[in-house]
Amino acid sequence: GLGVQNKDLVSGKTTVSLQLIKNQTYNFIFWAQTAEAGYYTIDATEGLKKIPADYSTHKGANDENRDAFFAVEKGLKITGPVSKTIELKRPFAQVNIATVGSYKVGEIVKSIDFSEAKSLVKIVDIPTSFTPLEPEQVSEDKTTTFAAAEIPEGNVTVAGQSYKYMAMNYIFA
Repeated sequence: GLGVQNKDLVSGKTTVSLQLIKNQTYNFIFWAQTAEAGYYTIDATEGLKKIPADYSTHKGANDENRDAFFAVEKGLKITGPVSKTIELKRPFAQVNIATVGSYKVGEIVKSIDFSEAKSLVKIVDIPTSFTPLEPEQVSEDKTTTFAAAEIPEGNVTVAGQSYKYMAMNYIFA
């Protein structure tokens, strides 16, 4: 009932100020996402109680702007002025698909040319929304195909071995 505040982050931080009523108990949901439209739409009625994700939008696969962060502060009883630091975390699983970037023909190792390469990822039975106040409540699952997009830059390291990214997507865990 307090409404939504939109704040810019500076070095990953911002300040939120609210006028609260003494001896009342509040639940707070904090959500940080890209300012670019088309990723997560916050419903005017539900607010941040239920956050939908349409993974199949024109935005495509391998898009860092799908990353977002949240925190919940439940049952905060106001007895006087309050100042808190709240750390936000990802509500996602980050799905990485990578390769060594080469293949072997006999004794010869050949590098794979990734110039202009695109990846398309299909994931079966992933949640389509997130409910921060009840994160264990799972939404209807659906099969999603992320639209083909250029493969991500860079590498990912697993157990000391470096791999070339083929795909990277964030999905509600």
